[in-house]
Amino acid sequence: MPDRARNPHYRALDTLFLKLNLREVNTNGAHQSALVGGKFSGGGYTAEALAHIATQTKADALYRKIDVIIFTPSPRKGQARAETHRSVMTLIHALPRADDTTRFTRIPRSLETYPHGNTPHLLPHQVEVLRARRSPLPDATLALLQQPLSARLAQARVDLNVDGVLSSSQPRRYYGLLPSDLTGRLSTVALMRPIGGRYALEVQRTLVVTDDMAALGDTDLNHRLTLAGMRLMLGVPADPARWKVDPRSLLKLNQPDAVWVSDAGTRHAVEADTGDYSGRLVERKLDSFIQQGYLSTLWGTPSAQRSSNLQRQFGHEYRVDWVHPAWWSA
Repeated sequence: MPDRARNPHYRALDTLFLKLNLREVNTNGAHQSALVGGKFSGGGYTAEALAHIATQTKADALYRKIDVIIFTPSPRKGQARAETHRSVMTLIHALPRADDTTRFTRIPRSLETYPHGNTPHLLPHQVEVLRARRSPLPDATLALLQQPLSARLAQARVDLNVDGVLSSSQPRRYYGLLPSDLTGRLSTVALMRPIGGRYALEVQRTLVVTDDMAALGDTDLNHRLTLAGMRLMLGVPADPARWKVDPRSLLKLNQPDAVWVSDAGTRHAVEADTGDYSGRLVERKLDSFIQQGYLSTLWGTPSAQRSSNLQRQFGHEYRVDWVHPAWWSA
């Protein structure tokens, strides 16, 4: 954007439509004059909002030869409406990514080891109240929450090495900790869409990651958060011998996201589905898991509706446990 105070080419075009929050920009000759706006939350502007911008700007834009450029995260949403106003409006698909370590900061170490005391998070009578609830926490979690802070911190650090990432909701629920308690780890605040395609659902959460996860983009982090949520919901120990994340084999296709080895020694495929799989791909994966010898499949998706739909479609044909971990929920 040109410097309003010193740039002789600044013509105060953005003051023509103050309520539309457009900004005058210098495009190095690509456009004679340009006003730029954008919206990246909620899937971008609706078609009606784009039409409103076009009708409010069209007369002045045509007269002054101004191009109105709108950025949107959706490659399709609003394109048809923008096309009807192409004389003044250009809609550009752009989805900013923050997928490098520069957005992460190291959680500082506290000078005081246990500022609030090395105490349990729950007392026995509180555990009994939680057990009586409709969706109680796993027994392993309830046992851990009765441990002193030092034991819970040690377990969270070990588990994070397996899961790779935790959201701020997960340390609170399963370890009785705050993200800031995990000192020495990398942390950031991210705005994410947990369920692919559901633009209305956006959550802003603090994420704590291991160093090797810091290079991942939000889509991959969301996938790992869903996988971690499945393990925590089930109370499966974060033991690499019991919960093998991202198994690799050059001889097999459709590998599961993780393998769960039960107490009895049986092997179960684990798949985290954030809503991007087609029905045909779901079926192909389930078939492949059977052929690879897994006793059953644990299929997790953050959407209860999607989980219900998949169960109705495939539950009679395959041996699947359907779960919907909402890693962003308290």
